[in-house]
Amino acid sequence: NSMLFARFLTEFGNVAVLTPLCIAIAVWIALEVSHRAAVLWLCCVGAVTLITALAKLWFAGCHYDWSHIHSLSGHTSFSVVAYGGAAVVLTAGAPRPKRWTIGLMCVVWVIGIGITRVALGAHTPQEVFSGWLVGGMGIAVFAYYYRASQRPGRYSIAATAALLLLIALIPQAHLSFEIYLRWLGRWVVARLPICL
Repeated sequence: NSMLFARFLTEFGNVAVLTPLCIAIAVWIALEVSHRAAVLWLCCVGAVTLITALAKLWFAGCHYDWSHIHSLSGHTSFSVVAYGGAAVVLTAGAPRPKRWTIGLMCVVWVIGIGITRVALGAHTPQEVFSGWLVGGMGIAVFAYYYRASQRPGRYSIAATAALLLLIALIPQAHLSFEIYLRWLGRWVVARLPICL
Protein backbone atom coordinates (compact mmCIF):
# COMPACT_ATOMS: atom_id res chain seq x y z
CA ASN A 1 0.00 0.00 0.00
CA SER A 2 1.43 3.38 -1.02
CA MET A 3 -0.04 5.23 1.97
CA LEU A 4 1.53 2.74 4.36
CA PHE A 5 4.89 3.33 2.67
CA ALA A 6 4.35 7.11 2.86
CA ARG A 7 3.64 6.87 6.60
CA PHE A 8 6.78 4.77 7.08
CA LEU A 9 9.01 7.08 5.04
CA THR A 10 7.66 10.26 6.63
CA GLU A 11 8.76 8.98 10.06
CA PHE A 12 12.37 9.47 8.95
CA GLY A 13 11.62 13.19 8.93
CA ASN A 14 10.28 13.14 12.48
CA VAL A 15 12.09 15.00 15.21
CA ALA A 16 12.26 11.73 17.22
CA VAL A 17 14.49 10.25 14.50
CA LEU A 18 16.40 13.36 13.42
CA THR A 19 17.37 14.62 16.89
CA PRO A 20 19.42 11.48 17.71
CA LEU A 21 20.99 11.68 14.23
CA CYS A 22 22.01 15.31 14.76
CA ILE A 23 23.36 14.53 18.23
CA ALA A 24 25.33 11.54 16.87
CA ILE A 25 26.83 13.75 14.17
CA ALA A 26 27.74 16.44 16.73
CA VAL A 27 29.37 13.94 19.09
CA TRP A 28 31.34 12.29 16.28
CA ILE A 29 32.54 15.66 14.95
CA ALA A 30 33.52 16.82 18.46
CA LEU A 31 35.48 13.61 19.16
CA GLU A 32 37.07 13.02 15.77
CA VAL A 33 37.35 16.44 14.11
CA SER A 34 37.14 19.45 16.44
CA HIS A 35 34.89 21.15 18.94
CA ARG A 36 34.72 24.16 16.67
CA ALA A 37 33.33 22.07 13.79
CA ALA A 38 30.79 20.51 16.19
CA VAL A 39 29.67 23.99 17.26
CA LEU A 40 29.32 24.98 13.58
CA TRP A 41 27.11 21.90 13.03
CA LEU A 42 24.94 22.62 16.08
CA CYS A 43 24.58 26.28 15.07
CA CYS A 44 23.39 25.30 11.58
CA VAL A 45 20.89 22.78 12.98
CA GLY A 46 19.78 25.26 15.63
CA ALA A 47 19.28 28.05 13.09
CA VAL A 48 17.13 25.82 10.86
CA THR A 49 15.09 24.66 13.86
CA LEU A 50 14.64 28.22 15.14
CA ILE A 51 13.60 29.64 11.75
CA THR A 52 11.15 26.77 11.25
CA ALA A 53 9.65 27.16 14.73
CA LEU A 54 9.34 30.96 14.42
CA ALA A 55 7.69 30.63 11.00
CA LYS A 56 5.23 28.09 12.43
CA LEU A 57 4.48 30.43 15.36
CA TRP A 58 3.95 33.40 13.08
CA PHE A 59 1.70 31.61 10.59
CA ALA A 60 -0.32 29.93 13.36
CA GLY A 61 -0.72 33.06 15.44
CA CYS A 62 -1.50 35.44 12.59
CA HIS A 63 -3.64 32.97 10.60
CA TYR A 64 -1.88 33.83 7.37
CA ASP A 65 -2.48 32.02 4.11
CA TRP A 66 0.40 33.32 2.05
CA SER A 67 0.68 31.47 -1.28
CA HIS A 68 -0.85 28.36 0.32
CA ILE A 69 1.64 28.41 3.18
CA HIS A 70 0.00 27.98 6.58
CA SER A 71 2.96 26.33 8.28
CA LEU A 72 6.51 25.63 7.18
CA SER A 73 7.21 21.88 6.94
CA GLY A 74 9.46 20.98 9.84
CA HIS A 75 9.88 17.43 8.54
CA THR A 76 11.45 18.74 5.35
CA SER A 77 13.56 21.55 6.83
CA PHE A 78 14.95 19.30 9.55
CA SER A 79 15.45 16.40 7.09
CA VAL A 80 17.46 18.52 4.68
CA VAL A 81 19.83 19.78 7.36
CA ALA A 82 20.13 16.43 9.21
CA TYR A 83 20.58 14.10 6.23
CA GLY A 84 22.52 16.76 4.35
CA GLY A 85 24.87 17.07 7.31
CA ALA A 86 25.27 13.29 7.41
CA ALA A 87 26.13 13.34 3.70
CA VAL A 88 28.73 16.10 4.18
CA VAL A 89 30.38 14.20 7.05
CA LEU A 90 30.23 10.84 5.24
CA THR A 91 31.86 12.24 2.11
CA ALA A 92 34.51 14.46 3.72
CA GLY A 93 37.76 13.92 1.84
CA ALA A 94 36.16 11.28 -0.42
CA PRO A 95 36.68 11.14 -4.19
CA ARG A 96 34.25 13.22 -6.25
CA PRO A 97 32.20 10.23 -7.59
CA LYS A 98 31.49 9.06 -4.03
CA ARG A 99 30.52 12.59 -2.96
CA TRP A 100 28.13 12.91 -5.92
CA THR A 101 26.60 9.48 -5.34
CA ILE A 102 25.94 10.03 -1.62
CA GLY A 103 24.79 13.59 -2.28
CA LEU A 104 22.31 12.40 -4.89
CA MET A 105 21.02 9.66 -2.57
CA CYS A 106 20.53 12.30 0.14
CA VAL A 107 18.62 14.60 -2.24
CA VAL A 108 16.35 11.76 -3.38
CA TRP A 109 15.74 10.78 0.27
CA VAL A 110 14.72 14.27 1.44
CA ILE A 111 12.59 14.82 -1.67
CA GLY A 112 10.85 11.54 -0.84
CA ILE A 113 10.18 12.69 2.72
CA GLY A 114 8.77 15.98 1.41
CA ILE A 115 6.50 14.19 -1.06
CA THR A 116 5.11 12.05 1.76
CA ARG A 117 4.13 15.19 3.68
CA VAL A 118 1.99 16.29 0.71
CA ALA A 119 0.65 12.77 0.05
CA LEU A 120 -0.44 12.42 3.68
CA GLY A 121 -2.15 15.82 3.62
CA ALA A 122 0.13 17.24 6.32
CA HIS A 123 1.44 20.09 4.15
CA THR A 124 0.96 21.82 0.82
CA PRO A 125 3.68 21.62 -1.85
CA GLN A 126 4.55 25.26 -1.09
CA GLU A 127 5.06 24.47 2.60
CA VAL A 128 7.30 21.53 1.73
CA PHE A 129 9.30 23.66 -0.73
CA SER A 130 9.72 26.34 1.96
CA GLY A 131 11.02 23.66 4.34
CA TRP A 132 13.51 22.47 1.73
CA LEU A 133 14.65 26.07 1.25
CA VAL A 134 15.22 26.75 4.97
CA GLY A 135 16.99 23.41 5.50
CA GLY A 136 19.01 23.97 2.33
CA MET A 137 20.33 27.28 3.63
CA GLY A 138 21.45 25.59 6.86
CA ILE A 139 23.23 22.74 5.12
CA ALA A 140 24.81 25.09 2.56
CA VAL A 141 26.46 27.05 5.40
CA PHE A 142 27.65 23.85 7.09
CA ALA A 143 28.99 22.33 3.85
CA TYR A 144 30.79 25.58 2.96
CA TYR A 145 32.65 25.87 6.28
CA TYR A 146 33.20 22.20 7.17
CA ARG A 147 36.79 21.42 6.21
CA ALA A 148 37.50 18.01 7.76
CA SER A 149 38.73 15.01 5.81
CA GLN A 150 37.90 12.36 8.45
CA ARG A 151 34.89 10.12 7.89
CA PRO A 152 33.06 7.86 10.35
CA GLY A 153 33.89 4.15 10.24
CA ARG A 154 31.50 1.48 9.00
CA TYR A 155 30.57 0.35 12.52
CA SER A 156 29.60 3.89 13.57
CA ILE A 157 27.49 4.29 10.43
CA ALA A 158 25.80 0.90 10.86
CA ALA A 159 25.02 1.50 14.54
CA THR A 160 23.53 4.94 13.84
CA ALA A 161 21.47 3.65 10.90
CA ALA A 162 20.13 0.75 13.00
CA LEU A 163 19.15 3.14 15.81
CA LEU A 164 17.30 5.45 13.40
CA LEU A 165 15.46 2.54 11.80
CA LEU A 166 14.45 1.22 15.22
CA ILE A 167 13.13 4.63 16.32
CA ALA A 168 11.22 5.05 13.03
CA LEU A 169 9.57 1.65 13.50
CA ILE A 170 8.29 2.44 17.02
CA PRO A 171 4.84 4.04 16.59
CA GLN A 172 5.00 5.72 20.01
CA ALA A 173 8.23 7.48 19.06
CA HIS A 174 6.42 9.97 16.82
CA LEU A 175 6.81 13.48 18.22
CA SER A 176 4.86 16.49 17.09
CA PHE A 177 5.10 19.98 18.48
CA GLU A 178 2.52 21.47 16.09
CA ILE A 179 -0.25 21.79 18.67
CA TYR A 180 2.10 23.52 21.12
CA LEU A 181 3.46 25.88 18.46
CA ARG A 182 -0.08 26.81 17.38
CA TRP A 183 -1.09 27.50 20.98
CA LEU A 184 2.08 29.51 21.60
CA GLY A 185 1.56 31.45 18.36
CA ARG A 186 -1.96 32.47 19.39
CA TRP A 187 -0.73 33.35 22.89
CA VAL A 188 2.07 35.57 21.55
CA VAL A 189 -0.18 37.31 19.01
CA ALA A 190 -2.71 38.10 21.74
CA ARG A 191 0.01 39.95 23.67
CA LEU A 192 2.32 41.40 21.01
CA PRO A 193 1.52 43.23 17.75
CA ILE A 194 3.57 40.95 15.47
CA CYS A 195 0.99 40.43 12.72
CA LEU A 196 1.30 42.72 9.73
